[in-house]
Amino acid sequence: MVARLSRHLNIPNITCMLQASLQFCSECNNLLYPKADPHRRIMVFACRICQYEEASESKCVYRNDLLTVTK
Repeated sequence: MVARLSRHLNIPNITCMLQASLQFCSECNNLLYPKADPHRRIMVFACRICQYEEASESKCVYRNDLLTVTK
């Protein structure tokens, strides 16, 4: 569905727009922040309170939605 929609709308990376969302810690329900793990060379989401970490499924950490109005 997403691939068909992106071809129809001519949007190259619609999956990034759909996957960028806030993630919360499963132990203390605080916000998870993106962090690089240099040893494994991957991005992880880490909690700043309880040091919980989980591997990232998506590489998209920020989404800038722009609404273009044309006349």
